[in-house]
Amino acid sequence: MDLIDTMRRLYDAEINCGMETFFAGGIHVWLGDEHNGHKADEWFDWDELDQIPGWLDREARRLYPGSAYDVHKVAIPGGSARP
Repeated sequence: MDLIDTMRRLYDAEINCGMETFFAGGIHVWLGDEHNGHKADEWFDWDELDQIPGWLDREARRLYPGSAYDVHKVAIPGGSARP
């Protein structure tokens, strides 16, 4: 699972997410936004960067059941719907 593709699919499903780095703190990742609040957030170390897409995917499905993201109506790269 690729981070950019996961974030693009979330965006296409109108699910907000974000991330920021903090020196000596790692990478802060969240679902939601600053106006409506973060629905879920987590900190990752740099060596855990590959775990971020899976976390975003799991949390989006948990928090937004029945969404276009959850029911695979969002296209993935290559032009096909995700199975």
